[in-house]
Amino acid sequence: MANLPRISPFGDRESLNSLSVEEFVPPSAWTEDQTCHYLLVDLPESLNSLSVEEFVPPSAWTEDQTCHYLLVDLPGFKKQELKLQVDNQTHIVVSGERQVRENKFKRFEQRFELPNNVHIDKISGKLDGEILYISVPKKVEHEHQETKHDEESDNKDEKDLERNKHRMEFDEDWGKAADLYLRLAIEKLIKNKEIVMTAIFAFSLGVLVSQKFQSDGH
Repeated sequence: MANLPRISPFGDRESLNSLSVEEFVPPSAWTEDQTCHYLLVDLPESLNSLSVEEFVPPSAWTEDQTCHYLLVDLPGFKKQELKLQVDNQTHIVVSGERQVRENKFKRFEQRFELPNNVHIDKISGKLDGEILYISVPKKVEHEHQETKHDEESDNKDEKDLERNKHRMEFDEDWGKAADLYLRLAIEKLIKNKEIVMTAIFAFSLGVLVSQKFQSDGH
């Protein structure tokens, strides 16, 4: 799993550059007639045929008791072609650009509103295959609030498990494959281009992603 660098909005902006850009000054000249001024710019033929495709990658949020997780489907992208920034401490900005042919590029820029009460300086991302995982740690609340939240979560989980019990019984290997929820989420992310998670699905996926970060030394 490739680790994306943790980027502070107050850090060195130059470190965010992932593409090499050669600057040049094309020849130009002004001309005019009785009604207008005209600027003529001589551009290289390669630029005239340059194609840039903008796209919106599929994405989905999930969470557990300690973190929010943002999953973004980015097939074909490499770590060095992606940027992860925090904008005004209110949004995550994920962007990327890659060359697909000699004169064609694909690029995107997505803004995601951050949840409340999170650690901005602890946001990090990891690229695993085609999926970018962004971890947004929650701030620790007061002990009594945590206890109340845990009790509500336990009651909710019991109800969800009972509601989905009949579905579990159809899968003999339910619970044996540690990455079952993650695999289903990724398949849904790629095939349907959107995710609608039930409470039990989202909670279980959040726990699994949390374990993935911990196992990778996050």
